Amino acid sequence: MDFLFIDTGPSEIIRHLTTPPAAIVQPVEVAPPPVRLACYAYVEGSTPTSCPQTPRNPTGVTETGAGQSPDFNPLNEEGMDDTIFDEETEEELLCYVEQDKERGVDRLAQEFNEALQSDISAGFAESELEHGALIVTFEGRTFILARVTGNENSIPFRVLTEGGTSLAANSLSFEHVVGIIHRHPPSDLSTLSARIGDDAFNRGPSTGDLATAETISQLGGGQNVATYIISPDGDLLEYEGYVQPSWARESYSDDEIKELIEAATEANLLDAMGDCIL
Repeated sequence: MDFLFIDTGPSEIIRHLTTPPAAIVQPVEVAPPPVRLACYAYVEGSTPTSCPQTPRNPTGVTETGAGQSPDFNPLNEEGMDDTIFDEETEEELLCYVEQDKERGVDRLAQEFNEALQSDISAGFAESELEHGALIVTFEGRTFILARVTGNENSIPFRVLTEGGTSLAANSLSFEHVVGIIHRHPPSDLSTLSARIGDDAFNRGPSTGDLATAETISQLGGGQNVATYIISPDGDLLEYEGYVQPSWARESYSDDEIKELIEAATEANLLDAMGDCIL
């Protein structure tokens, strides 16, 4: 089963995306979006002290500061922190520097996943449906917008971008989007081996997922839009770029697919946690 954000054909996608509502494309001339505390939405590092005794209804905005972590300083006065990097290559150093720039976005993606898994376990979110959100930046601050829910196979593009708690409602436009996060539900195929294989492949983005990120990037002026996938078993993985990874185009036997794909996605798992493969 292919899990897509976009539920329309190519011509409808292009027609819709090239004529977005005026509220989305208007220049932003307002203060940063307010942080509306709700049972799901919370300011980074804290949780609400009281929640309604009904299923959660995520209507708030979660925020963090700029991406830099206050306790992460990869470079000393000589340009290198020997306690961390004495045997690492320049490429690995650059990876850590890049990870630090993305740390705020990664942190919000992690907190979104933790909250979603908690809601699913508590029965506040349906396990068989796709749930997702946009991650945006505004005036040096990083926010994750309220969670939206699709169906078993997709989150329609207009639901993701135009819902009452999404871009238009927060006076934001496509240029502010820096990430998309969504969950692939567990497979419902008929045999165990087919479900294992389907779930393994859903550790990665579909072509539709990547097309959505690329389209938002193009409409926003070319900024990088990362794709965060929550796998059926709850792992958070980060993908850069808009081409499916090579492992997603390979064939595997039933007895090796899970192990091989988990190995192939180890770097994406670490990337979402703000780490690098050494």
